[in-house]
Amino acid sequence: MISRPEHLLKAYRNEEFAVALSALPNRRTEWEVTAWFYSALHFVGAFLAGQGRQPKTHQERRKLVRELTGVRREYEYLFQASLAARYDFVEFSPERVEQLRARYFQPVKTEMLQRLPP
Repeated sequence: MISRPEHLLKAYRNEEFAVALSALPNRRTEWEVTAWFYSALHFVGAFLAGQGRQPKTHQERRKLVRELTGVRREYEYLFQASLAARYDFVEFSPERVEQLRARYFQPVKTEMLQRLPP
């Protein structure tokens, strides 16, 4: 079972990666979107690990997010945006990526960190 600290480390590393990608002169916003999603996934994973839950698939994790958190809409948006960026070649402007970070990623991160036991 992946521990809460391991999930948090991965969440923060993916967040750092997304920020670093945004500073590149030739941005690859599809990877920024993907990094924001996977950072959110690991913040959720840290919360779920504290609940003794270890989903094995995206579908299981999405179900638990819907049942146990107040950020189901935000998490689902990040998941769908990541799929669109990777598989449907949807283009994300830098402004849209910033909106995704602020409006969808940040609430997931904030709620998950607030719900972690001290």
